[in-house]
Amino acid sequence: MIEVHKVLSLYRFQILWHKRSMALWILLLLTLAVVAGIIFEPYLLNPRAHVSVHSVAESLSGGSTFVILLAALFLGSDALSREFQRKTAYFLLPTPVKRVTILTAKFLGTYIVSGVLLLIYFGVGAGYMAVAYHAVPVRYFASMALAYLYLASLLAFTYMFSAVFDSGAAVATLIFMIVIFGNVVIFLVENVMHIEPWFWLWYGTGIITLVYAGSYIGDYSHISLGPMGNTTYNPYIWEGILIMLGYFIISFLVAAWCFERKELR
Repeated sequence: MIEVHKVLSLYRFQILWHKRSMALWILLLLTLAVVAGIIFEPYLLNPRAHVSVHSVAESLSGGSTFVILLAALFLGSDALSREFQRKTAYFLLPTPVKRVTILTAKFLGTYIVSGVLLLIYFGVGAGYMAVAYHAVPVRYFASMALAYLYLASLLAFTYMFSAVFDSGAAVATLIFMIVIFGNVVIFLVENVMHIEPWFWLWYGTGIITLVYAGSYIGDYSHISLGPMGNTTYNPYIWEGILIMLGYFIISFLVAAWCFERKELR
């Protein structure tokens, strides 16, 4: 069982560790660079470009997935593995606090810090739209809520590997490769096997931008391009939420199981 009162005491140490790390401040600069790039990129290509507020909002929502990936790589990849890599686990794990409690506290601290960065990202975007267009689409906030769910699922997924490997760099590389090849997997499943890739996290995260698509949500399209063609599936909102929730729950449980049984070497 998770000892809630100890979690609420321990998570602050994880937040403090992140605040003292260089990775957090690098991530903050990258977050600001991403949001600035998305906002000003159309005008760099065409200074007279007219971009609608809905296009800006959708682009910002799409860019949030990259910020979430950076948070997982910078803050989550070595959250558990560093305890074994730096031998601090010898002092932390023999304490009377249960390992699952330590894991939960660490996850909560990382999620809060990552959530603040994501809030800065969406906040800067909302501020720009409020000033430039005098309006912020309601669906922008719906997309923001879904992005926070994706953050929880990807962090849990990252923690699962961090509980297995002793190297944070190895975890970060593995997560990056999985995310990069995720689109390849989706393409092959859709166009070779002709089935909906409901089992893939990065298929479910499509709802972060699909909230702007209206009636296209949950539909699919097929374009004939030679013998194979091109099939694209779009998840329903509820389907994407279930996929992300499923990844969060399963990944967190597997991380807890692995962390509980990992031996000190």
